[in-house]
Amino acid sequence: MENKKKVNYIYLVLYLLSILVAYISSLQSGKISSSESGWITDFLFKMATDLDFLKLDLDYETLHGIVRKLFGHFGWFFVMGTFGFLTFSPFLEDRQKWLWISLTIGMVVAITSELMQFLAIERSPMGSDMAINFGGYLMSTLLCFLIYKIKRNNNK
Repeated sequence: MENKKKVNYIYLVLYLLSILVAYISSLQSGKISSSESGWITDFLFKMATDLDFLKLDLDYETLHGIVRKLFGHFGWFFVMGTFGFLTFSPFLEDRQKWLWISLTIGMVVAITSELMQFLAIERSPMGSDMAINFGGYLMSTLLCFLIYKIKRNNNK
């Protein structure tokens, strides 16, 4: 029982760290933010060029935009949503309540982290990024909830 409690607190710490990283990333300049996803884009662009990957006609800038949205927005909030689900599920008895609390926090972080870009150099908030952020969080939460329900039904 004590180990399970420790694991729950580890999830809480990871959840809070994922939120902190989202906020810190939002305050970075456009140049720094862009360069962080550059190595992934470089790798994928080289692979796509070398392998003539799927015959897609993507230029570097388009691929870089996709990488930023997929990994930096959707992907990070997907991870955050997973930690949110794992954090709140053991702490609250009322399942609907913890699900809504987690989703509300996810929406608030998705919006506020994007609005913080007003304070960053060479960046500005975008409504589409808020939607992508929350979409990642929501998708993760729904997937975790589905897995939880399947496991619960199999244990009956």
